Amino acid sequence: MSLEISRDDILTALVTKLGTSNLEILSYDTSYVEEKVGLLGDHGFVRVNVLNRDSNNEINVSFFTKLFPKQECLKGFAEGAGSFTREEFVYDLFSDFRNDKIDIITKCTPRCYVYQPNNYLLLDNLLEEGYKMPDKSKCFDFSTVLVVLESLAQLHASSLIYEEQKSNRSGEIFRILHGNEERLKDTLYCDSDDFPNKDSVDATFKCIQSEIRLFQMPETLKNGKNFMKRVEELFPRIYRLVESSKKHRNVLCHGDLWASNCMLKENEDGTVVSCKLVDFQSGRYVPPAHDVMSFLYLNTSRQLRQERMYEAIGIYYNYLEKYLKNAGFAINKIITFDAFLDSCEEQKLFGVLLAANIIPLILADRDIVENFLCDNELYNKVFRGDRSILFYENQKYKWYVERAKESIEDLREQCEQVA
Repeated sequence: MSLEISRDDILTALVTKLGTSNLEILSYDTSYVEEKVGLLGDHGFVRVNVLNRDSNNEINVSFFTKLFPKQECLKGFAEGAGSFTREEFVYDLFSDFRNDKIDIITKCTPRCYVYQPNNYLLLDNLLEEGYKMPDKSKCFDFSTVLVVLESLAQLHASSLIYEEQKSNRSGEIFRILHGNEERLKDTLYCDSDDFPNKDSVDATFKCIQSEIRLFQMPETLKNGKNFMKRVEELFPRIYRLVESSKKHRNVLCHGDLWASNCMLKENEDGTVVSCKLVDFQSGRYVPPAHDVMSFLYLNTSRQLRQERMYEAIGIYYNYLEKYLKNAGFAINKIITFDAFLDSCEEQKLFGVLLAANIIPLILADRDIVENFLCDNELYNKVFRGDRSILFYENQKYKWYVERAKESIEDLREQCEQVA
């Protein structure tokens, strides 16, 4: 089945990608990705045969296409979450970064060539560049963790460099948040009365409660408090942790760093050597620790976190320092290491709460998820009623249960430690 992509938009994307307007589209075709790639959107490819009149050569070019979901229930969620609007805003910022000669943004993200509001985006086809989705059933090993953390440092450094350069030119402090408060207001975790997706948050909380009972976690914590009650007390803090910090320096963060949003490239021996981050529907303006900690809790084993988490945090900071230094800025004048560690301790709770919330969904069998997504009644029952149903449907996968259990163990640990 073909996609409804404008020929003019395809030409616009080609002109930007190839750096010349002296082009003629000879032919093109579009197609959907048969397998569900992400939750909040449909996906496809545009393949073009184009004549470059400058060189008189025919070239084959392809783009990856992300489309606004057509299914009614997903469409409603995407509209309520403002997911496409947020992603368009983020890609606009990336374009501003490139215009300001901040080239490292191209190392860690695909380029968006065209977007039609709440319709579609045309992006680099990372598959043709050798990138692929990792196997979400497997935790990232330490070497892969470091590759992703370097990409995160490139993303965050781009944000900081952009702000510092604009501040230096104007003589006044510039921040991305200024004038964009509404556009960066979180729409996934919000405790306002008119929050359109409140029932989906409640559905995930019911799943956490079910897991606590299923894994037969002791009702009483070491500090004497009731585990379930303590979760209820801590959970609302997630709403504050997605807001811009008044204490720590904020950057443009990805906000949704589960495995499928980290496209990885391997060398010939299978070692991961590069990462590009995709799907910026949850982009936030928060401390960089927000991404670092959530990435670690979503994609690594509990054992790796216990043994090497702070080593990884230190290496990320070194990466950030390197990219800021290359641009002529001293990291200690922007984010000191002590301040960064302090922000990591604050955002650890976000990482734990996020993992407990979404691991039952993001690690679920794709066919099972699609079955729930394609039926409005099932969708409302699971995603707006009680996500425990999804968890129970996936219990046959040992690795799935183990990852979910580890997220609840981390949650219990936070309940005992956080004041």
